[in-house]
Amino acid sequence: MESLDARFRQATRRRGHFRNEEAALKVLYLTVKERRPQPGPTPPARPTAGNPSCTPWQ
Repeated sequence: MESLDARFRQATRRRGHFRNEEAALKVLYLTVKERRPQPGPTPPARPTAGNPSCTPWQ
């Protein structure tokens, strides 16, 4: 919930001012609908293509 509040504050601060209430609600609606990646464990590193010591079959 706190992260959503932070996103609302960031979106309204970025916009500055609104013509009317409908414009403000639209920005908040789009903020909710915007997909953001969920924090989680990072995937394991993949071998580098140009480095022969990193190939998985050796």
